[in-house]
Amino acid sequence: MFYHEYWRDLRLQFNRTWFGYKNPIDLPSEGAERLWIPDTCFNNALDSKGPEPGSLSHRGHMKLFEDGTIFYSQSITIAPNEKLNDNNCLLFSIFVSHFTRYPFDQQACGLELSSYGHTTDDVKYEWTVNDHSIELDDISLPDFYAKSYRFYTRNETYAAGEFNVARMCVLLKRRSGFCFLNLFVPATAVVTSSWISLWMEDQTQFSDMFSIILAIIFLSFSFNAVMPKVSYIKVMDLYLGGCFIFAFLSLAKLIIVKLLHRQIKKRRKRSSVGNIMNSPTMNNGGDNSNDPNGRDPATLDLESLIRFSLFQPFLRRTTHDCFWKGAKIFHVGSQVILPVAFGTFGFFYFAIFSNVNMSNTTC
Repeated sequence: MFYHEYWRDLRLQFNRTWFGYKNPIDLPSEGAERLWIPDTCFNNALDSKGPEPGSLSHRGHMKLFEDGTIFYSQSITIAPNEKLNDNNCLLFSIFVSHFTRYPFDQQACGLELSSYGHTTDDVKYEWTVNDHSIELDDISLPDFYAKSYRFYTRNETYAAGEFNVARMCVLLKRRSGFCFLNLFVPATAVVTSSWISLWMEDQTQFSDMFSIILAIIFLSFSFNAVMPKVSYIKVMDLYLGGCFIFAFLSLAKLIIVKLLHRQIKKRRKRSSVGNIMNSPTMNNGGDNSNDPNGRDPATLDLESLIRFSLFQPFLRRTTHDCFWKGAKIFHVGSQVILPVAFGTFGFFYFAIFSNVNMSNTTC
């Protein structure tokens, strides 16, 4: 970064006529060793250094004005004390970091400047009055863009006394395109492919459904490897959890439908065997002459025909039809409810988290 600093030293006042009305006067970089320079430090930086000696950018730029004002400019490299995901914040130190709404989050990055050894009685920092105190035109980050910035000064009290601190803050908004293409789209495709079982329950095997569940688990763990390491739940985790639940519901629906079909087949087989075994001929062996009640065989054959051949098959057929209709309603209903529910979940998910600002991250 290019750091510009102004300060005024009344001992360096001069008359412009001494230098042929030249104002300001350019000072050599070696002059910084003979002048008083504020001991400005970056409070929240892990490391900061200037250009290497002998490099083209090693020489600083100093100007002296007739009223004793000195302008000092130099290129400085700042190593932040904490970095954003994927090393996107290389120039600023983070003092606010919340990943609850990841990947729809915003991060506040900033620098704190103060004097290392001089209190407010000796040195006070002020930003320039115009809007050019901070320029972010050349900042280009792959996953963020500068949304807004703010600069201000305040006093902070330490054990050595009260120091004046100049703080600069840049609010960065994350670009969610990477997460959308590499996580939202694959997870949605996996859930959509699990709906094949809604129309092809007889042909879909359990191994296919378990492979879909394993695919979602793999997506979750593989993306968590590159996401911020935090102990709380993120917005991304909610979407992955929702996809896992809907894929599991498709698996549960497949199991239930297969069990219902198995029960229907058993009932059909039992009904056909029961009709044969309960016929009058099979029950009486075609001989009704030994009736213990002494009733007429013709009358007994008629009663058996009515009871076994009419009422019981009707009752079995009615029970079987109700069971079949219930299974059919469950199958058809799942074909409609699951896609509609997942679409509603996705609509409210993106409507709430991508548009509503629920984060307290501010400068």
